[in-house]
Amino acid sequence: MLEKPIDVLSLLTEWQKGKLKNAGIYTIEDLHSKSEENLIESIYNVGPVRARIIKNAATAELLEYLSG
Repeated sequence: MLEKPIDVLSLLTEWQKGKLKNAGIYTIEDLHSKSEENLIESIYNVGPVRARIIKNAATAELLEYLSG
């Protein structure tokens, strides 16, 4: 599950996925290991709200997978 590409995260826009890839984040595991603060610092035009939305998308995907 964690090895899946971020492209499977339906809650993210193409812009957000592109920004993540530009920052070297390609898998759900990469995204899950980053903090909101790290996303804010490493991705231009991502502030606290967008960082939280991005992190929540990864968490939601993991919870959906675990709940079956």
